[in-house]
Amino acid sequence: MPARPIPSLDDLAALLAKYAEIERLRVAHLGASEPDPRRAMAALAARFPGALREIDDLPLEEIRSRLGALERARDLVVRGDDARALPQWMVAMSLFHALARGALAAKRWLAGRKHVDDDVRAAFARAAARMRITTDAAAWAPELAEVATPPRGRLMDLVFARLAARLAIDDAEARRLIFGEPRSARRDRAPSGVHVLEPELEPDPPLGAAAGVAAGAAVSVLAGADSFGDDEPVELDPPLSPPLLAGLVEE
Repeated sequence: MPARPIPSLDDLAALLAKYAEIERLRVAHLGASEPDPRRAMAALAARFPGALREIDDLPLEEIRSRLGALERARDLVVRGDDARALPQWMVAMSLFHALARGALAAKRWLAGRKHVDDDVRAAFARAAARMRITTDAAAWAPELAEVATPPRGRLMDLVFARLAARLAIDDAEARRLIFGEPRSARRDRAPSGVHVLEPELEPDPPLGAAAGVAAGAAVSVLAGADSFGDDEPVELDPPLSPPLLAGLVEE
């Protein structure tokens, strides 16, 4: 059985920054005059693929609960306590973002290539060494052919398969740790005519429906036609401007 990954202090700080930004965007959306969130959402999605779905799906109370849990976890690590006691969702979320960032960077570098040979792998290794996310991208070098032609054509299927393997859990549990109960299950359980998003979001539309119409309607150049394999595509990344893409992929 593979050793359970242990998030570093930097990993926990990154997750804290993510949920603080998600909270800021959600609170701004509920305010009387919301500033244009598109650039902030693009930056958030570039650093934390999948975060836009959390903005839509997580109740504000849960976002704040995760912030509190991460602050306690950070303090635990600072004190030198055993980080193996961290909740599994933190471990999974930190690893998921790293795997997704690397896979998306590799997919973008491939630029539509479907055939991967030794020369392509060597060229990718050289390119990955120049990326800001070198470690994340280089981790996919052994599976570059699978990135080029992922199962069912969905890159996130590959990401979740690797996440499940690293955590020694099944695919369904890996997805639950990242995105909770599938939207289809929530819809099936909801009374007729009731929206599956939490009541506290009503009557305001979810952020993805309001700002995300502009920010995430088109498919990202990083993600192609990918989805997270639930029952509908999500805003894996909104369209990113060239400067944001350059910041993600290149020095």
